[in-house]
Amino acid sequence: MADRILPVNTAYFDGLFRDRQISRRALCTKMGMDPGAMSLALRGRRAFTLSELQLISDLLSVPIHDVLQAVGLRIDPPGARHAPLVGILDGTGRVSPPAGGDVVRFAGPADLPEDCAAIQARTAGTAAHWLDGAVLFFEKRTTWSLDPSALGRLCLAQAGDTLLVGHVERGYRQGLYNLSGIAVATNLALEGVLPILWIHPR
Repeated sequence: MADRILPVNTAYFDGLFRDRQISRRALCTKMGMDPGAMSLALRGRRAFTLSELQLISDLLSVPIHDVLQAVGLRIDPPGARHAPLVGILDGTGRVSPPAGGDVVRFAGPADLPEDCAAIQARTAGTAAHWLDGAVLFFEKRTTWSLDPSALGRLCLAQAGDTLLVGHVERGYRQGLYNLSGIAVATNLALEGVLPILWIHPR
């Protein structure tokens, strides 16, 4: 895991810190974040959580879209691919089926997989209020798996009969996993994960 490299645009963040005349350490102090964790994240060896990215956006007065793009989460203009709404994400990171019988579809970029689906965040009034209304796209699969390439990424995770959205990391016991960012849990037994491929903000 120490050699994993995530697609972080370090030059973007270095330029942003210079423009705002703030050091990494000073920003970490404002965020309540360990400077070592910030260093690892900027080198692509640790995933930023969504709440950390939102804090960077708020404290440095830059659009959250730009910050998400700089860590490899694509925020592109909507295109030709349409995905059915299959889940509602609440403030705890739990995903439940949408109510009602109407079929709702959301537009995404044309290069999303043909068999993609969407989850909408409805998180107003929770700690994840900043995500409210956003639509998260993922590729539907007939079987769930635990591909090591999903570690460190924001994913839809299946834990028994429960679906959760969070950053997936190895747990503290072999064969178990931790979630952070939206859903927060330690040492979960997961049946599989599906990476979030694209986020359309509200």
